Amino acid sequence: MNTARPVLEIENVSFSYGCHPVLEGISLSVQPGESVGITGPNGAGKSTLLKLVVGLLKPASGRIKLFGQPLNEFKEHGRLSYVPQKAGFINSGFPSTVEEVVLAGRISRRGLFRYYNREDRSIAREALGEVGMAEHIHKPIGSLSGGQQQRVFIARALAGHPELLLLDEPTAGMDPENQARFYSLLKDLVVRKGLTLMLVSHDLEAISTIVDRQVCLDRYLCSCCYNLSDSPQGATCRKRLWSA
Repeated sequence: MNTARPVLEIENVSFSYGCHPVLEGISLSVQPGESVGITGPNGAGKSTLLKLVVGLLKPASGRIKLFGQPLNEFKEHGRLSYVPQKAGFINSGFPSTVEEVVLAGRISRRGLFRYYNREDRSIAREALGEVGMAEHIHKPIGSLSGGQQQRVFIARALAGHPELLLLDEPTAGMDPENQARFYSLLKDLVVRKGLTLMLVSHDLEAISTIVDRQVCLDRYLCSCCYNLSDSPQGATCRKRLWSA
């Protein structure tokens, strides 16, 4: 029997943008070391759910706990890292280098107004090596392709040494070949580092090999299954996706 405290607890959460309901009565628990995929059609509330988890939005009702603490009391922000949708789409004129972008991931551990030290730079180089981007460390971030930029933002997330990693559509804009490489890399990182993963995607099949469980979301929690891509619930969810 697993008695470990859940990393994330979402209890009967609802949220609306103005008078437009987006999420209603969502309850979900994520265990340490678990990889959970959040799938569903466009406008289903997937990105909104992640924003609620990291505190960028506040639920209209219900409650969220991180590592056993109510979200409004949670202060250990270095324990999680969030990569928002299309994080890796930066204008070619953006002045920061790859190293500077990754070093920003250390802020949650060191504080906003402290200088980066040798340890921080070593951790940044290690994180870039983890995602296969070490050779680009001194290049302007804007000179990289979208897929390369996305890897850099994953490195920034890893540089904070998180326990919980939240990714919102991390392969948006990637071709199928690079998408497959990215997910292979992500699976390897999650296993080696013992991360808990929450991954938003519209593609059930693409993430089915890297997550332990897929949750289908469409305003309500439609289904929650360990083999959603092969289940009757999965077939229903695919119909929702294809008709969206």
